[in-house]
Amino acid sequence: FRGFEFLADAVFGAETPADTADEHELFRRWIRHWDRSDETRIGARGYLRRAWTPHAVSLRVMRLARLCAWVRRDTGVEALTARLVYRNAAFLSNHVEHDVGGNHLIENGAALVSAGIAFDEARWIDDGTAVLSTAADEQFLADGFHFECSPMYHVIALTRYLTVCDLLERSGRSVPPSLRSVAERGAAFLSFLRPPDGRIPLLNDSVYGQTLPIDDCLRYAAAIGAIDPSRVDGRSDDERATTTASGYHWLETAGGAMLVDGGSVG
Repeated sequence: FRGFEFLADAVFGAETPADTADEHELFRRWIRHWDRSDETRIGARGYLRRAWTPHAVSLRVMRLARLCAWVRRDTGVEALTARLVYRNAAFLSNHVEHDVGGNHLIENGAALVSAGIAFDEARWIDDGTAVLSTAADEQFLADGFHFECSPMYHVIALTRYLTVCDLLERSGRSVPPSLRSVAERGAAFLSFLRPPDGRIPLLNDSVYGQTLPIDDCLRYAAAIGAIDPSRVDGRSDDERATTTASGYHWLETAGGAMLVDGGSVG
């Protein structure tokens, strides 16, 4: 709830904002109550371990910004959410999780870029792309797989890089080569990783329902030019038995296929 995941229902649950007018009004009341509550106030006891953990702030920023872009006019939601996006992004800019690292940094960087583009705040865009560039060097293996070697985390991280590349290009800004490289190599690895049924492999902390489906993520990558559309349905014949830098490879017979995690322990 602290990441405002429920806002996705208003954005992805209908064809137009008018189709979810009731949800907008309900969410406006919820968000206002959250904003005015003593329990979610900056400075309240334990606030950095509850409502204002930077990871939750990052998710709030991106979901609120997406809602603003979806509504596009003042319905009683946009003005409130825009103010919260700015406030949360200003907080996040001073609380980037360098101490935590990992995918938290990717969420921080993507949120700063999203807010920076929404408000034309160059410092947030610069800070966010710098965080993502550093993460690109540190968190992605030579084959494009996220270093935690979790298919679920890989899709989450890749989706953030695709989104940032998309937002920068749509707003007329240049995409740093390191970000574009992660988007392309990460999408290529996801195509390689895709099982015949298209469902996320349940390896290394992965579960269903926490990410975009693999095919949707690959279609997004194809739509922004990060992967050839012919790769959306999975790896090509010459990749089927490829052993990757992460140690993942496929064993295939006429009877079926098995994805093998043959990487180093740890």
